[in-house]
Amino acid sequence: MVDIQESTNLQDAGPVRIRPALVEDARRIVDYLGTILQDPMASIADLDEMMLDVHRQREHLRRVNSHPDAYALIAECGDNVIGFLSAEPGRRRKINHVVEIGMSVREDWRGKGVGKALMEYVIQWAESRESISKITLNVFSENEAALKLYSGVGFVEEGRLKDQIHLDGEFQDLVLMARYLKQGG
Repeated sequence: MVDIQESTNLQDAGPVRIRPALVEDARRIVDYLGTILQDPMASIADLDEMMLDVHRQREHLRRVNSHPDAYALIAECGDNVIGFLSAEPGRRRKINHVVEIGMSVREDWRGKGVGKALMEYVIQWAESRESISKITLNVFSENEAALKLYSGVGFVEEGRLKDQIHLDGEFQDLVLMARYLKQGG
């Protein structure tokens, strides 16, 4: 397990705590995701398509926390969850050396270093795992801030799914990105 700093000051944003997500955080994570999913650029799924359920979130966190190659982090300021990241390996043996991450940061905390801190922690964690050689993620092609963040921490574009996203009557690509940790990249 990677040592997690209890708190850090992020670009004058005040004290932010980044730590592994616990089963006990399920209610706060569900509430956080309910807020995040109101932004159509935050996820492929819309709020009304998601089953935001505390019981399911607890089970998900149990699975993640019991798997040696899975990881979940929250960023919090006081009692407020302001960011969430999960990293999970492929479900088949031939791809379980790859972890896919999903990350979000509350809109009023974007641009303050929360996403970068979450990414740095997950990269450090993945590098400490002998069995992980690659981290992947997907991002909307119009999300320039996220693209800049990911490339800034060593992710490269591996491909694009053309017109994969249909949002507000417009199409955009889904960008596939990866960071290689060991051979192959």
